[in-house]
Amino acid sequence: MGQVTPAAVPASRGTTLDDTYELPGDTLRVWAGKRDSPSYFPGSFDDEDSVMDGAWVYPGGDAATLAEWTV
Repeated sequence: MGQVTPAAVPASRGTTLDDTYELPGDTLRVWAGKRDSPSYFPGSFDDEDSVMDGAWVYPGGDAATLAEWTV
């Protein structure tokens, strides 16, 4: 299945990232690494719980990956 890689180490082929997930209600939060890490993804489901919108937050705010997922 791969090898767990801490968030601070770039992933390469055959590795997996060590993320932490939380889903309270209609909000998904994914932290890169441990809970409350400075790099995280907050996403919210729409009223029909079929589309999620969100963007990654990075320290320094110099990059973000927008995401929209349809479930």
